[in-house]
Amino acid sequence: MTTAKQLYQKYKTLMPALILTGLCAYTLLTFIRGTVEISGFNLEFNLTKKHYGAFIAVAISLISYFAFRQFFNYILAFTLLLGLFCIINFTPFDFIWPLEIGSFKINFQPTAFLVGIFAIILNFKDLKTFFYT
Repeated sequence: MTTAKQLYQKYKTLMPALILTGLCAYTLLTFIRGTVEISGFNLEFNLTKKHYGAFIAVAISLISYFAFRQFFNYILAFTLLLGLFCIINFTPFDFIWPLEIGSFKINFQPTAFLVGIFAIILNFKDLKTFFYT
């Protein structure tokens, strides 16, 4: 019989991908509902290319976890980087943190940033051995 700690150790790398899957499911539910309320106004919600890109990236991440485990961490990191730089969008709304240095401007997506930090925290020992061996 497996304990909770054994299950955690086995699936801890999958947790960030499951969070992204949940965010994509929330986006799909918002699309099915059809409208969103912003500041008291009901607006029609449509999926964008960024949403479709996120669905595809998360699906590829999940498939790689079960079929090509050795590539999963790289694919997940690439997915999070695409989300971080606002190329794909996991949530219904495009939340952005702008960073400006002079005339140089970069937009960051806080959702992907937080999931990336969570993934780093979960896999800190593995990352430490990867970089320092």
